[in-house]
Amino acid sequence: MNAKWPVSPFEQSLLDFEQLLKIQITLQDSGGIFHDPEGAPLLGIKRQSHRRFILCRDGFCERCLQHCKGSVIERAVREKAPFDHVCWKGLREIVVPVKTYDGVLLAVLFGGFWRAGRGLRAWNTGGHKLAASALKNLPPWDKQHAARLCNVLHMLARGFIAELDHLHNLNKKPATRKAVILRFLRYNATQPIGLNELARALALSKSRTSHLVKNIFGSSFQTLLTRERMTRAKLLLVYTDYSVKEIAQRVGMPNEYYFNRTFRKIIGTPPGKFRHNRTNCKNLEVGSYFMEIC
Repeated sequence: MNAKWPVSPFEQSLLDFEQLLKIQITLQDSGGIFHDPEGAPLLGIKRQSHRRFILCRDGFCERCLQHCKGSVIERAVREKAPFDHVCWKGLREIVVPVKTYDGVLLAVLFGGFWRAGRGLRAWNTGGHKLAASALKNLPPWDKQHAARLCNVLHMLARGFIAELDHLHNLNKKPATRKAVILRFLRYNATQPIGLNELARALALSKSRTSHLVKNIFGSSFQTLLTRERMTRAKLLLVYTDYSVKEIAQRVGMPNEYYFNRTFRKIIGTPPGKFRHNRTNCKNLEVGSYFMEIC
């Protein structure tokens, strides 16, 4: 039986912000964190790709991938505040690192586009009149306007983190130890963490922490961590074009062989086959902002 997932409040907010601010927004969920407690995605299927925009799709190449996945993401890891950048095509865009309060990068929000100071660089348009028209109609860069947009998008990103906490019931006051453990897992799962790090977060001994986790969840910390990583891996396999090796690294498992073996053990199929089956599912509506899960 197929289950249809409507547009989530997260996706609807982004659609509304695009219309109100008159900009295009991409949200790269690099760690696979935007899912509900049941594992259903919270972002539209197109939301993570720049290629839904004619300016990015036209002339898209490996250089585009290396720019967005490489240099921009690397800078987002270092930066605390929003910044602007110009891609190799000469398109200017606002970049907002979506981070936890302790600085862990969860996702990257992009807003744009504008003409760079010296205008657009030429690339092979393939004869697309629409692309040529879009290039001509890009607004010029306005620092004051961009500064206001940076503030709005930064607050939007922080609101998303707060809403994720609320959705996963992690913001109870006072915080229970269960909530603290779940929040630690959720926002650190992509990092090289273990029971020692959780013990420090709880200010408990390692043995006491191990007993506490087992008592609350009925599973070990490592089991909880692996489940969280596999949930994220499933989303990244279906909704991004990251390679299996990249996904393994992004969910905190840099050993690709170990990742493949673990994924197959828990999910029941190798990650490559899982991606093929889901992305070729006849009920997956790639051109819409909702999907049906087979």
